[in-house]
Amino acid sequence: ALRRLGLYPEEEEKALVMRPGPEAEARVDALLAGAGLARGDFIQVHPTSRWLFKAWTDSRNAQLLRALARDGHRLVLTAAPDPREKAIVARILEEADAPITDLSGALTLREMAALSARARLFFGVDSAPMHIAAAMGTPVVALFGPSGEREWGPWRVPHRVVTTSHPCRPCGNDGCGGGKVSECLTRLAIEPVHSAINEMLATTPARGSPWFAGATTLRGARSASCRARSGRCARTARVSRWSRAAGPATTARRCWWSRSTWAASGATGRSRARRAASSRAGASTWCNRTSASRAATSIA
Repeated sequence: ALRRLGLYPEEEEKALVMRPGPEAEARVDALLAGAGLARGDFIQVHPTSRWLFKAWTDSRNAQLLRALARDGHRLVLTAAPDPREKAIVARILEEADAPITDLSGALTLREMAALSARARLFFGVDSAPMHIAAAMGTPVVALFGPSGEREWGPWRVPHRVVTTSHPCRPCGNDGCGGGKVSECLTRLAIEPVHSAINEMLATTPARGSPWFAGATTLRGARSASCRARSGRCARTARVSRWSRAAGPATTARRCWWSRSTWAASGATGRSRARRAASSRAGASTWCNRTSASRAATSIA
């Protein structure tokens, strides 16, 4: 749609961005300090989804957590406050019997984003928190079953997708035959998932390293510079680019926001283009804005 308007964003301008806000960041910092955790010192594990046919088995989640704890990794477990998800987390924690910080049901979407920004790595399934982690620039290891990783995989962050070789996937069904259980996930072994997490940790720089800090600073400076030049649109979560093109009889001013930007409320936005006719003959202004919807009460 942007190309039809003559807008061609640069590659680095297509990344997701979410800004949790100072209150969410302060609360998460307090929770981590209370658990003896520091930024970049833990793996965030989000094993559940609103759609349970996207989830791995409780037993294999527990075995993976136990293996990661044996490797020496600090673990923080998150989930939505939904009773079904809380019950899943309770079963996983009981079977894992490992030192894990449990924040399931305790975070808002903003706080979830603040936590992901402080994690060394995110592990989970195809769900909204996985995309939140990507928006915060956190490396991701994600399990995919009936949904397609080419359409819904982590966006523009270092990541690994782990799945099976079932020829029927991705099918887009709510479980095999609509039965709410996906064999392409229930038959997924622990070893490839464990290996993918350790490989991702070994091949991505730790948060706080010079490389990571430099990339984050550049990303934030670009957005801040653009926002300063576009005060009219300060409500949006991320401004990507301003450009000015002049012609013999027209002057066009353009600004672009990513369609999939997460607004500050923690909810996805809906992109729309607005054209306002200028009083000057032949002049036009194009603005593509993202308007935020209210955050959903349940995490998809």
